Amino acid sequence: MKSNLVLLFLSWLIVSACGMQKTAEVSETQAIEKSQEIIVPGKGYASFELGKTSQVEIEQQLGKNYTLIKHNSYSIELVYKDLGVSFYFYQGQPERNVFSMRFNSAFEGKTDKGIPTQGTTIEEIINVYGKPQWTSCNGCYEWTARYKGIGFIVDRDTTVPQYPLDDNLYMTKTVKQIEIFEIY
Repeated sequence: MKSNLVLLFLSWLIVSACGMQKTAEVSETQAIEKSQEIIVPGKGYASFELGKTSQVEIEQQLGKNYTLIKHNSYSIELVYKDLGVSFYFYQGQPERNVFSMRFNSAFEGKTDKGIPTQGTTIEEIINVYGKPQWTSCNGCYEWTARYKGIGFIVDRDTTVPQYPLDDNLYMTKTVKQIEIFEIY
């Protein structure tokens, strides 16, 4: 009787261990898939394409768990906070195709040149992409290091005048968002 109980316990232990291993494999595979999301400048990521993917298609794939923000009469932003991605559409367009996407540190992916969405400095960006075209607007709280189809956004240092830009001041700033946009 005692040996039957020991065999039963050992069988249960082996089956449990196999089940746990399978769960770990699935979780690891899912993590690898998520970490392999590639942001392609001027194009998009995964099945989401700039200029082609509609708001309806995004909602079909990602659901309606987003925050909708209207930016004056210019654009509409769908913010998928948990995924770390926002999609932008021009207001007044009946087809509502995405023209820009922004990715923050919650997004698990990287650019096609290997830049992740978290922890990268402007200096590291310049080492990979070269000298940027800097953009901002009067009174904005951000500066963007722009390249063809992609921009890297940092917080503006409000302790110094906004203009002229002192690019050396921003070399050690950490990128807070990556933006991709259509190339015309």
